[in-house]
Amino acid sequence: MAEKSGPIYEVRVLVDRDAVADCDAWLEEHVRETLRVAAVTDCYVSSVAADEAGRAGRICHYTLQDDDALDDFLGTFSAQIEHELSSRFPDQVSFPGRVVR
Repeated sequence: MAEKSGPIYEVRVLVDRDAVADCDAWLEEHVRETLRVAAVTDCYVSSVAADEAGRAGRICHYTLQDDDALDDFLGTFSAQIEHELSSRFPDQVSFPGRVVR
């Protein structure tokens, strides 16, 4: 029998080829930091196909304890992620997000 999992917040990161190595290094550190957040039960990054513009694709999944943790995450932590990506990689990265059930 499968264990029940909380909601997942998914961020698709699309990064210009010249910034891939730096973005991957940032994502690796980001996952380590995220796993220290009590409400996050899992976090991992996977590579996905490039988009039409040739930007490298990464998917970051954040599994949260429950819907309250998701609300808190969306209210604070996701904004911090957005700010950090925008600051570190201006005009080189886009990162649409969505909740997956």
